[in-house]
Amino acid sequence: MPIYDFSCCNCGARFESVCTYGAPNPDCPVCGTPTDRLPSAPALHGSMARGREEAMRSLKTGTAPCPACAAGRPHTHPH
Repeated sequence: MPIYDFSCCNCGARFESVCTYGAPNPDCPVCGTPTDRLPSAPALHGSMARGREEAMRSLKTGTAPCPACAAGRPHTHPH
């Protein structure tokens, strides 16, 4: 069964739940009120995923606190 993302209409809690396509939305596990089903992020498969993986491997790795510094990208830091 697929995993769906839900958001509580009352308290705003976000959670995932495994359920069938046509099943009613589960109640919020925090406050027990109705929920809304959220659009899920698309899964990447095939050539698009391979291109992303190659791009991620090509980035330099480092331990700098700034992601741009760790990747060796040109940028400026605000002072």
